[in-house]
Amino acid sequence: MNRFIVVGLACFAMALPVSAQVTVIGGGLAEDCYIAVKADTRPGRDSEQVCTQALENETMTRKNRAATYVNRGIVRMRLEAYDRADQDFTRAAALKDDLGDIYVNRGVLKFYQADYQGAIDAINTALELETSEPHVAYYNRALAKEELDDLTGAYFDFLAASELEPEWELVQRQLDRFSVSGG
Repeated sequence: MNRFIVVGLACFAMALPVSAQVTVIGGGLAEDCYIAVKADTRPGRDSEQVCTQALENETMTRKNRAATYVNRGIVRMRLEAYDRADQDFTRAAALKDDLGDIYVNRGVLKFYQADYQGAIDAINTALELETSEPHVAYYNRALAKEELDDLTGAYFDFLAASELEPEWELVQRQLDRFSVSGG
């Protein structure tokens, strides 16, 4: 079961059992792309095509175009088309490199590719840029730190996620796995 949280761009997300995303609503096909990402935890090629059509056929602001690249990148990541997802995140960053949520997604991608330090580095950038969902960033960074056997760092990141989103059951389950002792 995958524990990493996927974050998209600019609009708040719903927490799903295994993942959450923060995506953008733009209208038309871009909105359809957003809906596909939000609704599908395992989207098909149809979702990817809707996002592609939005990018090819709609006029959008730079921010919404960047968000649509992020949304398509999320779809591609879920389809395990990691190189193509990375291309979309790179395109989004080229359009609006100050959107922290792009880098949370890049961190998720690095995690899927077992590049845990790369995931941490990307998520650090997201936090520096004040990602719209910092609790998700801390959660994801905690998972990457845990993979690198930094259990103390993982614990404190899970704790930070919990402090930012106290009702989030997923992070509470992670914290329940830890035992803290003085010494």
